[in-house]
Amino acid sequence: MSASEGQIPRPPSKLHLAAGGVLLVLFSIAASWLPNGPHEFAYAPFSPEPLPFVPMRGFTFEQLFAHVSRALLLAPALILLSLYFGRAAKIDAPEPQALRKLTFIVCASSVALCAFTMFFVLDGAIVDDELAYRVQAMLMREGRVVAHDLPRLVYEPFVLQTKSGGLTGKYLFGEPLVQLPGVMLGKPALMHLAMVALSLLFVFRATRMLVDEALACWATMLLAVSPMLILTSATAQSQATSLFCVAAVGLGFAYIKCERPWLGATVLAMGMGFGATVRVQSMAPVGAVFGIAAAVVLIKRRQILPGLWLAAILGGWLVLIGLYNHAITGEYSKLPWYQAAMVEHYGFGKTWPGGSYEHTPLRALENLAVVAVRINGWWLGWPISLLLLGYWLKIGRPRAGAGLWLLAGLLILAFEFGYHSTGVSDTGPIYHFELLIPLALLGANAIRHAFERAPSLCAAALLVHFGVGTTSFLWSETSRLARLSTTIHRDSDNALAFVKKPALLLYEPNCEESTVNGWLFSRFPRRYWSDHDDVITVARPPYPLLPSYLRRWKKRNCYYYRRDPKTLRAELYRCDQPAARRLLARGKRSWRKCVWILSTATKMGLLDPFKGMQKHPSQKKPKAPAKK
Repeated sequence: MSASEGQIPRPPSKLHLAAGGVLLVLFSIAASWLPNGPHEFAYAPFSPEPLPFVPMRGFTFEQLFAHVSRALLLAPALILLSLYFGRAAKIDAPEPQALRKLTFIVCASSVALCAFTMFFVLDGAIVDDELAYRVQAMLMREGRVVAHDLPRLVYEPFVLQTKSGGLTGKYLFGEPLVQLPGVMLGKPALMHLAMVALSLLFVFRATRMLVDEALACWATMLLAVSPMLILTSATAQSQATSLFCVAAVGLGFAYIKCERPWLGATVLAMGMGFGATVRVQSMAPVGAVFGIAAAVVLIKRRQILPGLWLAAILGGWLVLIGLYNHAITGEYSKLPWYQAAMVEHYGFGKTWPGGSYEHTPLRALENLAVVAVRINGWWLGWPISLLLLGYWLKIGRPRAGAGLWLLAGLLILAFEFGYHSTGVSDTGPIYHFELLIPLALLGANAIRHAFERAPSLCAAALLVHFGVGTTSFLWSETSRLARLSTTIHRDSDNALAFVKKPALLLYEPNCEESTVNGWLFSRFPRRYWSDHDDVITVARPPYPLLPSYLRRWKKRNCYYYRRDPKTLRAELYRCDQPAARRLLARGKRSWRKCVWILSTATKMGLLDPFKGMQKHPSQKKPKAPAKK
């Protein structure tokens, strides 16, 4: 019962305010306790076990420390402050006009923050996927999908050799096509800003059509404020485009339900079809749920022609995918990434032939627990974001507008259950990115119920948790992304600034003369292979192949880039310098003396990163990196 119904409100307790303030101070001290440096991003060598300090399945020491300190210190602080201000203030639920204005402000701020991160925080790729997308986008710019005019290149992550002998990235054509305008303008992720804005609009319109405007406003705001949406969309990965397609599928279904079958069939089919060219592992479960639901509605209403139109559009997309598959793999049904990652295994059993790691149902449950911890932080930026989902469970699981989305989310979880890892986590649990829409709808149902029961407390809790929790999380993770981007690109970009263009830059691929920071495993963090690029960047080839490289790019100034294995200092030479000629003429080098940046967990003795790499008992561990 609210105060307006006769209940006498309890006065605010200054003890709550004081205790919350003390906990905030303690959290601030804890947040600044660990030193920054390359060790924060020491994800290599790839080690899938044991938990918790393995980034692909779990966390770095810094990531886990942040999750725990936020849960133990910041969470109780925000709860205490919410109780104090909830009793001190007299706030009702916002009026419809105010709610619409608030929704617009939140959405505009979300897109603006994404743009700020894209233009002023990230300066290049942070994962190898982004480099592969750029290669494919540049090929599309030249009117082709495969490069046949390159000499035989040293292996690069996520690059494959096609059946016809050419080179390209391992992905379908959807995301490279989206990135084409941005690649031409120097910001590959540029179109993601429009994707984010349209995704928010689609979710708002679909929810307003199927339920009401108030729920649509809350769901859209919960999607917009997510640090996972803001920061992931700023990268040149595919998640923002995938979310746009998923949101379009939901909007198309809403049109069908609201007696606009032709428009709905078109939007739904285009979302499903293009989404399949971007992230089929997400579109398959989402498309299955909404495609079947749409078919049931159309059949019940005897709207056969719109249903056939929907099927025809989907069939057209499947034909395009099949033709692209055939151009890359020689088979209409074989997706490109199967040709690039033959060693990976979906399902249970050994992941890599000859490796020690085995994916089991127990490890799948462990992975699911890791995903829950990541979503708990990244969904809303609250120290306990799942608190809102817990409240939704407590009030009886209202599902207005969220029923099909909930089913689609569960299918995404079921699909990822069979994969051996949880994915990289620098911008959140990206393998489960599309869960943001069902979570937003469930959270909106919970918030609307809370405003009906205790408007002042609900308003105070939202203001405190978003104002302090989300803001602090965005600040810390944006700062971390800035450090990661600088760590990855500083030395290589300094080298690129010194070369005389047009240039050919040969970089050292051997792991004893290069470092890996984060999940970008390419030995040079820029991949320029097009003649449109001022600088071509390719790995140093075996010496017998070097003349073919120099002939292919004979009109360019040649340079050689590597790191001194003793000091890790970056070195740049002109190819005609004596030192460069000597280094370029070397034969094959050993990979048993790799230079690895030691993580905090490794330094503390909490992780043996080489445990999962041992193929034979006699294999020696690589030496620790030389100190700078």
